[in-house]
Amino acid sequence: MRKHLLAAAAVTLSVSAAPASAAIVIGTANPPATFVKINNPVGLTNVGNNTSQNNGLNVRNVYGFDEKQKVTLLAPLAAHLAPGGATNAGAGIIAAGTQVASHYLFFDPVRTTAAVSTITFNRKVIGIVRTTAGLAATDALLGIAGVGYTNVPGRGLEEGNSVTFAINGNTVTLDTRSATPGDSFRVLTAAVPEPATWAMMILGFGLIGGALRQAKGRTTTRVRFA
Repeated sequence: MRKHLLAAAAVTLSVSAAPASAAIVIGTANPPATFVKINNPVGLTNVGNNTSQNNGLNVRNVYGFDEKQKVTLLAPLAAHLAPGGATNAGAGIIAAGTQVASHYLFFDPVRTTAAVSTITFNRKVIGIVRTTAGLAATDALLGIAGVGYTNVPGRGLEEGNSVTFAINGNTVTLDTRSATPGDSFRVLTAAVPEPATWAMMILGFGLIGGALRQAKGRTTTRVRFA
């Protein structure tokens, strides 16, 4: 019985720690707004300015979707960074050669509306692209084919819209007051799990190996009576 429990625990540990794609895990927003993750963004047009996803829906929502994965930056990328996972991100540079995963967030109300939203990812946040020029420059590299990012005036987080944001580990907090065109930004996370996650995987596989060795080393004696 013990070996089966040990093996089951090991499998659970290794599976739960197994690396998946970098993704938005959960999001919240202050009522009446909510956070909505778009699982299939292909076909969206004018993202952040009367977005097709918002037509006929509650346009006070904060929306997000995952973009390209495991992209290696071929040149330095200007972004707002969070050194050491600290809050109050400042301008900086993500070095060439860094492998990132991308995620797109936007808030696109018809009338001027405030929203505070917190979005959590399954990877550490390493930077945010928030300017019109920065978003346009990274659409081809990080965006998804079939999504209409262009033809949106004033993309990004406009200073005049009272936008503030903070990065803390795997979480981004956005405090914005916006109208059409809305606020948009691209969140870059680590493309692979943190070392601690890999350590959990190795531990899980080690436990599985130990359980198999214990099972192999045991002998079973059967007695049959005529």
